[in-house]
Parts: sequence; structure tokens; C-alpha cells
Amino acid sequence: GATVKGARSRARLESWVKPQRLIVRNLKFATDEATLREAFDRFGPLKDASIVARDGESRGFGFVEFHCKADARAALAAAAKTFRVDGREVA
Repeated sequence: GATVKGARSRARLESWVKPQRLIVRNLKFATDEATLREAFDRFGPLKDASIVARDGESRGFGFVEFHCKADARAALAAAAKTFRVDGREVA
């Protein structure tokens, strides 16, 4: 996956399980699924956007799943540069 440098911790966005499903790391704990979806739907239609939580608290990462691989690749290409979700650099 692509790595964004300059973020406090290294954030990575990479394919996981399916080529059209991406893991998004380094999210703010306050980021919700609607904000995650909004950040990625500009690359193409999403099947799903979810934030991983434990006991109701975000774990700081989530997943987005596109309908097609080409849209997921476009999101990865954007992450190779600087990409922000809810004001925080992710990759």
C-alpha cells in the first residue's frame, strides 16, 4: 500500500481481502461513517464504509469498499499523495 509521510504516525491505506476493499488507518476517533463515506465517494460509488469500534469507541481505522477495482485504485493513487479524512492525513 501507499504510505503518507508527515503524519504523526505512519498511516497506510491498502487492499485487504478484496482488491476493491481498502483499509483506512489513522482516522480521528471522532470520525464517523458518513464522513468516511463522503471522503471516498468522489472516487466512485461505495458498497460500504465502516469504522471499526470496540465497546462503542472507534479504534482509529475503518474500511471502504468500492463497487469496482478501478475506483479503489484511484483512491490508492490519491493516498500516495496527501489525502485527508476529517482533517487528518490518512493513506
